[in-house]
Amino acid sequence: MRALTLAALAPRTGEHLWDLGGAGSGSVSVEWALAAEGCTSTAIEPRADRCENIRENTVRFGLVRRIDVVHGKAPPAALEDLPPQPNAVFIGGGGVDEAMLNTIWRAIPPRHPPGRQCGHDRKPDPAERMARPTWRAASAH
Repeated sequence: MRALTLAALAPRTGEHLWDLGGAGSGSVSVEWALAAEGCTSTAIEPRADRCENIRENTVRFGLVRRIDVVHGKAPPAALEDLPPQPNAVFIGGGGVDEAMLNTIWRAIPPRHPPGRQCGHDRKPDPAERMARPTWRAASAH
C-alpha cells in the first residue's frame, strides 16, 4: 500500500509533502523524504505517543531536519496557515471531508508539475468524495 501511495504522490527533488489525517509512524513522510533529494514533509499526528515514534524514525533515517512533526489534528483552519505550501498531500486514516479537501486544493499553488493528492479512507465512498468537482475545481485557481 505504501509503495502505491508513494507512486501516486510522485516525489520530485526539493518538494514538500503534507502528511495529514494521522501520520501514525511517519512511514509515508519518511519514504517521501528518502525518495528524492531535498524532499521535506510536515507530518501531523493527533496522538503524542505516535508523534514520538515519528521523531524516533526521523532520527533513525537521518531526516530530523527534513520532517517536521506537528502534534495535533489537521482541521481546515490550521492547514491554511501551515508553511510551507505543499507540492503533494497525503491523507491517511480517514476523516476526509469536503472542507478539508477544499482547503488542501487552495493550499497547493498552481505550477508545473501540478500538485498531487493521495489518500486512504476507511469510509465506504472515498473515491467519490476525493473526485468531487466542487473541490477539484478549486485546484484550477
